[in-house]
Amino acid sequence: MSKKLTPQQQQFLDRLLSVRPQAKGRLGGRQLDKVKDQFADYLRRRRKTEEAIAALEQAHGKVHGESMRRVLDRVTSAVTAAADTGDETVFKTAYEQLESVKKDARQLLENLNAQAKEIASASEKLEQALVKLKSADPGKRAALAKLVVDSCMQWLGKHPGAVAPRINVVLQEAQSFTGVPMSREQGLALGTQLESETLVLCREIDAVVDDDLFVVADTVKDYTGQMARLAQRLQRALGEARASGSVVAVKQIERSIAQLERTQLRADPPPLVDAPQQPPVQQGGVQPQAKPEDANTTEALLRLLDAPIGDLDDGEQAERALFKGRALIQQLTDEVERVSQGMADGDEALRTLRTEFATLQDFLDGDFALMADSLSDATAALLEARERLADALKQVQLGEAAKGRKGEWRDGLELVATACDMGLANVATADKSMGRAEGGVTYIRAKAGNVADLPGRLRAFDEAALDALDANVKVLPKVGRIAFALDDDQRDLLRHLVFVSADAAACSSLLDGIRDARSFDAAVKGLMKLPKLGTVQVTGLLNDCHRFIVDAERLYGESSDASRALGNDLSAKFNKVRGFAKLDLGRYTMPVIPRPRGGPVGSVGVAVVGGGPIGLLAAVEARMAGASQVHVYEGRNDPYSRMNVLKLDNAAMQRLRTAGVFEQICPNQQDNIASVKTIESALEQRCNTLGIKLERDRFLVDVQRDDKGVVQLTFKGDPQPKPCDVLIVATGGSVAGAQKHANNVVLGDKLGIPFQKSEVKDYAAVGLFGKNAPKPDTKGLVDGWTYQFETQEVKYIVTQLTEEEFKDWGDNPRKLIEHLQRVAGKTQMAPEQQMAPESIDPAHKVASVDKDAVEAALDTAWNQLMRDFGGVDNFFGRNRSADEKVVAKCRSGAKVQLERTLQARASKGEEAKVSPAEVEKSLMNFLIAEFGVGRFPIELQQAKGFTSAKHEGVLVGDSAGTPHPETAKGLNTGIAEMGAMRDLVQDLMMGGGDEEQRKKSMQVYDFEVKRRTDAMVAAGLYAMQKVTGDRLKTHCVDRAKPVTMGWSGGLTWFGEWSTAFAKHLKDTYYVEQDVRDDRDWAKREAAIKKLRSFLPVTEAAVKELVRQAQLVRGPGLDGDVTGQPLPAAVKKPLEDLLAL
Repeated sequence: MSKKLTPQQQQFLDRLLSVRPQAKGRLGGRQLDKVKDQFADYLRRRRKTEEAIAALEQAHGKVHGESMRRVLDRVTSAVTAAADTGDETVFKTAYEQLESVKKDARQLLENLNAQAKEIASASEKLEQALVKLKSADPGKRAALAKLVVDSCMQWLGKHPGAVAPRINVVLQEAQSFTGVPMSREQGLALGTQLESETLVLCREIDAVVDDDLFVVADTVKDYTGQMARLAQRLQRALGEARASGSVVAVKQIERSIAQLERTQLRADPPPLVDAPQQPPVQQGGVQPQAKPEDANTTEALLRLLDAPIGDLDDGEQAERALFKGRALIQQLTDEVERVSQGMADGDEALRTLRTEFATLQDFLDGDFALMADSLSDATAALLEARERLADALKQVQLGEAAKGRKGEWRDGLELVATACDMGLANVATADKSMGRAEGGVTYIRAKAGNVADLPGRLRAFDEAALDALDANVKVLPKVGRIAFALDDDQRDLLRHLVFVSADAAACSSLLDGIRDARSFDAAVKGLMKLPKLGTVQVTGLLNDCHRFIVDAERLYGESSDASRALGNDLSAKFNKVRGFAKLDLGRYTMPVIPRPRGGPVGSVGVAVVGGGPIGLLAAVEARMAGASQVHVYEGRNDPYSRMNVLKLDNAAMQRLRTAGVFEQICPNQQDNIASVKTIESALEQRCNTLGIKLERDRFLVDVQRDDKGVVQLTFKGDPQPKPCDVLIVATGGSVAGAQKHANNVVLGDKLGIPFQKSEVKDYAAVGLFGKNAPKPDTKGLVDGWTYQFETQEVKYIVTQLTEEEFKDWGDNPRKLIEHLQRVAGKTQMAPEQQMAPESIDPAHKVASVDKDAVEAALDTAWNQLMRDFGGVDNFFGRNRSADEKVVAKCRSGAKVQLERTLQARASKGEEAKVSPAEVEKSLMNFLIAEFGVGRFPIELQQAKGFTSAKHEGVLVGDSAGTPHPETAKGLNTGIAEMGAMRDLVQDLMMGGGDEEQRKKSMQVYDFEVKRRTDAMVAAGLYAMQKVTGDRLKTHCVDRAKPVTMGWSGGLTWFGEWSTAFAKHLKDTYYVEQDVRDDRDWAKREAAIKKLRSFLPVTEAAVKELVRQAQLVRGPGLDGDVTGQPLPAAVKKPLEDLLAL
């Protein structure tokens, strides 16, 4: 039964249905009633939503309802617009959106009420403490005042962002009794609180003024008195903040004073006291002509500036230098003021966001922190710029005083240009940080909006369509189980017909009947006759499932976290959608290139420099985001030469499914380990499918953006630039260094992007072993970190080296292989037979091989290496025929190297011969390079910006930040950045070439990639601390424990000591991973250095422990000490470590 509508409602509905597209067909009676019901539900929900927002605003001011009213207006506009398009489905969507807003308003009201009660309770207690303080003995007031101040600071510290004016008053009054100025932290807390309090009060009064209700509201809430009292407190606080030395607090309070003055002026403008004098106006409104002397002055100034320096006397030269200095100072002043205003806007935007999204505080906390840090960095850079401005002004003043004295003005005025240049550089840095904060505003709003939209998107999935697709998916495994011999194309045909069918039961029956070629043909005909869901519908539904899960994981990190956030009522549907998202799009659908909605879409051409996993994936994502053309330029001319092995997290695996390559990378659908070779191969095939062009042997040497906004790329050896709309740089960490194959160009410099590099390094070795290599029976402890993977092709191990090992084994590949085999043996991954030691025959190192004997010497070296490795089968591990080609390539390279060595020695007059050891070393160097054995330094690096200076392009993957292998975050972070890259491409498509829109889009990209690389670098720095600490404990604990055994209570004491030692290391040396006040990494790098310097101290302590034990038990530590307590002299070396 439909609900009765009012005449106005009926008129609106009739208009909407009258323009309903004929293609949709006519609405029947039940359908019409359903539309009317949905319309009535929408109207009722809108009324309840308005009531919830009104209740919120009445209790806590209009400021808290602004964002919700904007959503309400958008929903109302969408419904109104539906009358022009005939879209009757809008009512259901509007109802769901308003339901979400209503719930948010009620929840926010509940949260604010609870917060208000907590603030009132705390304020009352602190005010009582202040009363007791004032009546206390004068001699005790200072101590009591400090307790009250500490209590206020503790409360404010636990409730960041809470506006508590009564507590602020207590803090200020109690501070006056302490007799000492505020600390910097107290000043900052007071400034932050007063700024928040001022913002809330001013926005409340501004809203009343806008409604022309100030006079009425003032009689109820005494706004005039509130502003007057707040003004007094701000003036008093300004002096206290200056005394505390907190520059940030001073700026906060100054901004608050200015904000309050603007609001006071709007609320109660005072009359003008004296009218300003107006310049005389001639009849007819013509302004008086410039005086003749003005023209003469201008003429003289132009002559002064244009004349050759040699034609000017000393005084004129000084005058010209002063004029130019003042011009530079004016330019710097203007820039400083511009950025200052932008920072004030940024601060206000952050406060607004915190208030607007108070219910999402925990979820958005990291984003708020990055935005605050960006504004803090901008503040620091701006302070530097102001100091340089002060330096320049001082020098100009000195120049003014000295210009009458020949030559004395010169040195100071030359410093003006230097100071101004430095100041402008500081302004540029502040501008970059401020731009990141501006991007944060857009990013946070979009993130919060996506969180709000997620439930509605999930509800919008057609349950019937999902069930039909689910039934088909359950039938698909039968295709693989058909016993009759079918080729891949035949099975793919069956899968496709089943996938798009609308009758899963009939499909299952037809598949069961396939026994031979005739029954196969009959099954195909039968499947083709069945009713269809339609390829377009199924493809669209599957793509929507993938996009939903990718977006959910982008927001929450893991799909399980997203499921919990969406609630139990949607969990079943979420799990169903997640199940479909685990189907590889490349296997089940044709590529879909979506077009962004919401307006005209432009054509965007994307160039990706770097053909590794991230570069190829970026190309696929850009194309699937709608880029019209995508080109990949790669320096390597041989594909898939790298045998690194990478570990994928859940979100990365999901994005690879969406990219259509997961089943090629992980065929069994379960493994999350894959080699770079496999990933690159799958992605290149996907690029071919999507029409993406890959060019090899291309080295980028220059990037320019012309006056039309087109990015021009110049490659080595090609004078013709390649145009694109946006550049994506995925060349890895080499972007920050000179590239030897690209004319030593530093690509980061070309893009105007500086980099931050860690002062401390880690070192590692990597080794690959045959897939079928047997496992040893032994295992043991390994110094440092080690991790191992097993893929379809190889077994793979990476292990930590010390700096000394890294340097020593650079020229000794045999020792490097021996070390890897020892480590692999301890982790049960290596071949049974370890590499034999190098020959000790003296003739082995005698130069006896001339040019004619090189070939034979290489044969001898190869045969000896095979024996040392443990036989041919122990060396080869993948494709035998392919490996033999690699061996031939290695022999050829070694031969060239040896012949050049002979030539070099002959040219120096030396004997043109090499030793058998040198032949073996040359061959081994080439072999380990090709077969996956090597060593490498680990240097953490992060770009200081992720978009180029002129907005030519962006950094992604290891180009944006390099990881530590221990964290397994490198590839996963790069894959996680694909969401930001995809948004950027679509924003550029929507921007229509608008430069301001391009800038904003890149600021948002910069903000998100900064968030992700910050987490990766933090994990890397913490890993370097942790692995060093673990190495310390291994060295010390494992070697010391056996020494304490035998004595009565020895093991008990040692257990207590080892626990205390681990805690001592963590408490004394570690810096936490999520530390915020270490943006230059100095604290964490210092912690790593301290831990490493502690290693020889622990080794010395263990040696002393052994020596003391030997004095009692003998050199072999075999003396019987049963029943004797552990001597204090034996304990002392280890106990002393706890004091260091």
